[in-house]
Amino acid sequence: MESPDKLQRIVEARMKLKARFEEMIRK
Repeated sequence: MESPDKLQRIVEARMKLKARFEEMIRK
């Protein structure tokens, strides 16, 4: 069972990756 804290870090990391990816697409 994953701890909520670990899951939150994964979600934040995915959001950062998605934001960076969208920036690359716009440029």
